[in-house]
Amino acid sequence: MKRSSLFPLGICLYMIAFAPPADAQNPVTKTAQKVVKATKKAVKRATTKTKALANSASASVKSTLANIPSPGWEKLQKAYAYNNAPPQVKETPKENANALEIRLSFAGANGKPVSGTFMRPKADGVYPVALVLHGLTNNKEIAIAMFGKSLVAKGVAILALDAPEHGAQRKAGKNMWTKQVLVTAVHEGTRNYRKALDYLATRQDVDSSRIGLIGYSMGSIMGSILGGVDTRVTAFSLCVGGDPVLPLAKATLAKQRDSVYSACPSLYISHIAGRPILMQNGKTDVIVVAPAAYLLHNEAKAPKEIIWFNGGHDMNAAVKAKAVEWLVAKLIVGEAPKEDPKPEEAPKPETPKPE
Repeated sequence: MKRSSLFPLGICLYMIAFAPPADAQNPVTKTAQKVVKATKKAVKRATTKTKALANSASASVKSTLANIPSPGWEKLQKAYAYNNAPPQVKETPKENANALEIRLSFAGANGKPVSGTFMRPKADGVYPVALVLHGLTNNKEIAIAMFGKSLVAKGVAILALDAPEHGAQRKAGKNMWTKQVLVTAVHEGTRNYRKALDYLATRQDVDSSRIGLIGYSMGSIMGSILGGVDTRVTAFSLCVGGDPVLPLAKATLAKQRDSVYSACPSLYISHIAGRPILMQNGKTDVIVVAPAAYLLHNEAKAPKEIIWFNGGHDMNAAVKAKAVEWLVAKLIVGEAPKEDPKPEEAPKPETPKPE
């Protein structure tokens, strides 16, 4: 917001806070009311314009890419093919006072080692399970701290993996904020989760008909693609997700473009159609910006719920809790979602009017 719109708002708040009680005819009161009204209109115009520009930018990206041939669904789907032979998983129990915790290791889809963690409530039983996917530069421990422990406490088992080049595989001093790291992590990491789903099918304490997913940032990208190519996941809680990859396709050499397209979640998420999706994004996120979020939102099919929260890429406790509670409600039969205030609807695409 510009300083010019903050200044009258500050004057208005000062006048309202410190002016003595007065009737509607008091000049001070009348001036304050005028400033409030004018400020509200200015803020509304600025907000509407910002949302319209974001939608316009999203549409512009797709328009720019329209003349660049993209792979058909058969090729996009084939990019995530893998050997679905039963995985040879090494399990190492870990001491945990609050849950049954097992450290996992297995050969990933490309033959490289993958490390993961499975957790469930201590009591014997058959539990729904959620895949918990971390963000770029993060690891499985961060994802478990953000969402996993809360899910287990509410009766849902979890499985979290380190993405390729993350966690134990991360090399000291390597720049993680590159296209190559992101594309590799998304592509190979998603295939590794398909093998993890095969592993979950072998566990007697997991209900394979109730598998959810909660993904943060890059984890939302991976989750959108995984859901598109694999029908075993039944509900998706996507946090600060979007498609920042699609705009990179135009600047990519033709011979490398297919690999970039295969990491674009907006080309996959429509194939989740019929399975519920919750998408939460921050209004002031500067990492997954609004146009990238719209690319993903607009391609998702019903049933979907979109929430724009006040904040950026780092979600507050209430937003994290919403992500967990929504998924728990989808996975545990008989549990209804908690009543929340009606969320703000996603802004509808608008065409900015010239000044």
